[in-house]
Amino acid sequence: MSTSRSLAVLALLVTLVTGAILVVCGCGGGGGGSSVTSPTPPDTTGTPPPDTTGTPPPDSTGGPPPPPPPSFNFAFPGTGTSNSYTFNAAGNWGYFCLKHGTQGMLGTIYVRESSTCDSALVQVGFGPTGQRYGPDTVTVKVGGRVRWVNVSTDKDHTATRL
Repeated sequence: MSTSRSLAVLALLVTLVTGAILVVCGCGGGGGGSSVTSPTPPDTTGTPPPDTTGTPPPDSTGGPPPPPPPSFNFAFPGTGTSNSYTFNAAGNWGYFCLKHGTQGMLGTIYVRESSTCDSALVQVGFGPTGQRYGPDTVTVKVGGRVRWVNVSTDKDHTATRL
């Protein structure tokens, strides 16, 4: 076996083992740590402080407008190819493979304020048919990142949310 083929097989094996560990543990990432801040003393002058955060003006409910829903269309042109997306809006975000979605290659990302999971790994082309995401559902916190990795030899897989 050639050196480059051996390295490709080793990279695939590492990806599969990493994915299995993340599936068993329930989520990837970690070590987000915590920070403690002191409360801001109340304003006694009666004038609101200027907005220095750069956030858009509040909507009619008094809060900032919600972030737009996620949209992505990732291609995986070879084994080991990966793409990632950071989810900044809470919700249930379904996605699919353009080539195999009608055959059931579907997934869902659950983004929750209450989640402590800051990242997740999804294998693309998972399972005996090579036409699944594994796992097909993951949960991350708002601001969490999902990474998809092609574990099959199919060069036509996608992870698409329009």
